[in-house]
Amino acid sequence: MVTPQIDINERMIRVLAGSLGGVKMVESFLEESSPPRLSSDKLVVATPQPNPPSGSAFHEMPSPTSKPSSPSGEDVEKVSPSTSTSPPPDELRRALGTRHMVMIAIGGIIGPGLLVGSGQALASAGPVGALIAFAITGAIVYFVLQALGEMATIFAIRGSFIEYAGRWVDPALGFVAGWVYWELWVSVLSNEYNAVAIVIRYWDGAQVVPTGAWIAIFWVLFMGLSMLGVLAYGEVEFVLATIKVIGIVVFFILSIVINVGGAGGDQGYIGFRYFKTPGPFNGTGIDALNGIAKILVVSATLYAGTEATAITAAESKNPAKSVPIAIRSVFYRILVLYLGTIFFIGLNVPSDDTSLVSAKSKAAASPLTIALRRGGIGAAASLINALIILSVISAGNSSLYIASRTLQSLGATGRAPAILGWVTPRGKVPIPALVLSNLVALISLLSINAGASTVFTYIINISGVSTFIIFAIICFCHIRFRQAWLKQGNTLQDLPFRAFGAPYGTWGAFVLNIVLMFFQGYTTFLNPRKAADIVVAYIVIPVAVALFVGWKWWHKTKMVALEDVDLTESSPRSLGQRTLLQVSFDVRQLRPPAHLCSRRASLPLPVSDASIRCSIKHKSPPENRGTTMLHVVKRATFPQLPPQLPLDDMR
Repeated sequence: MVTPQIDINERMIRVLAGSLGGVKMVESFLEESSPPRLSSDKLVVATPQPNPPSGSAFHEMPSPTSKPSSPSGEDVEKVSPSTSTSPPPDELRRALGTRHMVMIAIGGIIGPGLLVGSGQALASAGPVGALIAFAITGAIVYFVLQALGEMATIFAIRGSFIEYAGRWVDPALGFVAGWVYWELWVSVLSNEYNAVAIVIRYWDGAQVVPTGAWIAIFWVLFMGLSMLGVLAYGEVEFVLATIKVIGIVVFFILSIVINVGGAGGDQGYIGFRYFKTPGPFNGTGIDALNGIAKILVVSATLYAGTEATAITAAESKNPAKSVPIAIRSVFYRILVLYLGTIFFIGLNVPSDDTSLVSAKSKAAASPLTIALRRGGIGAAASLINALIILSVISAGNSSLYIASRTLQSLGATGRAPAILGWVTPRGKVPIPALVLSNLVALISLLSINAGASTVFTYIINISGVSTFIIFAIICFCHIRFRQAWLKQGNTLQDLPFRAFGAPYGTWGAFVLNIVLMFFQGYTTFLNPRKAADIVVAYIVIPVAVALFVGWKWWHKTKMVALEDVDLTESSPRSLGQRTLLQVSFDVRQLRPPAHLCSRRASLPLPVSDASIRCSIKHKSPPENRGTTMLHVVKRATFPQLPPQLPLDDMR
């Protein structure tokens, strides 16, 4: 049997719906460039013929508000693009392409954390220990992204995994996921402001401009960039992230030159000298293990943001195409950039270099600066400082974007005050969510009195634990999604993107995230023991549990049964390449159509024994008895539509 790939347009859908009989309403959520969106008040009344002759078309009676058919024979009522393509009042605008999604994710995680935090990783765990910590976390992230990609490709909805947790597991878990994720990115944004306070001091050692003033300047800058709208934001982030990636690649090249003694420094040929002395790990035995444990939470924080492709999918033009590409490319690029950075600084900088932990500025403490300075390349600190400032702008821009979109989703879905879900009518900018997220991030002002390094450490720890929690929730959502998908009669072949290694890889990542969530802070119980360190290491866990229990008790929520998991309606939005149509009709009048195609349809020939394959989902509530939800997928096939519609009649 040949299963054709069909280009489906609105006329075909309406004729198909009419042939199935008694159409009450056709509602199309196509947001891409092809057909215009049908508004829900446009009714299509069909008059199916009992035995229509071959080659004849069904006649559609327009609704009272519709216009007569055009002379060209087009049966689809034209809807003004200015009104028909606009998202609902609380929805975001789809304007991001694949390149934007990839660079937003990369730009959000290549920041001061990588440029400076990698030096802390080297000092705490040694070159091999740091590589092990980042590799362990990277393996977990790979399976998390695979799981997320499978879900986000077919359900590219506002809120992403936050909505998955609420719909497929328990509404209380969706509430927890949303607020923990928002807290994660507000913490990261706060850290970017904290980084600004230190980076600027390299050129303003006398602090002619107060630290608080610099934070205020960047606060206004980030707010202004975010107010420009999603497309302008995507273009800015694309440019800044590209500059950062180029800068790191240039560092890789210079590192090779330095390592072989080609830069003219005093070290000569280095090779793997520093892997032997002071050694591959920071200490031996339990000390080496402690060093790796300390870096696990740092590496988790630095990997946070790889999941941003799912958040940006809600504003992507074509999620079905963009999400799989972004998921794959983001992981491998990040893996190369992260492990490559750790490897090269481990080659050229000894882990006992005092500048890694005692330098007075972030530029001087950056292992990139130390490697270039030791290699005899002058003016390295100024160049790296400029790169760090660009990374702060880019990472802060991405952090505010993700935090505001998360909070907007919470407000629009009833998990936060409704005002936070409001977006501007034209640009679809979530101003209330933007302002609140940016205001809360001003906890970075604590660095003025408490000390920037102390605040930085606390924020890193809190962010790392939050990342483990979010990754665990994503994995559990995917486990439940797979179980529900198969339970409801679907097959894995129906999925447009399948997670590699699932379900075993997803289960492994889920268990490891839970283990590391508790393991990461065990060193705080060792001497010298500080109560503040213990609290910071674990405070997010009891808060998350309290949120879950509180929401569950107040709203009397229950875990969603697998057979009740909603896999038929992903969102009142377009899925981009996937054209989601909701067609309500009388199932007792099902008849195969005699004519379905229009001039715009294309079918491979021959199609002798083939049939259109669509997904039928029956509704159980009393008000929906006798109706069916028909999902037609553009350029894809799904089983099973009774009765089969012969394609021989469609030529």
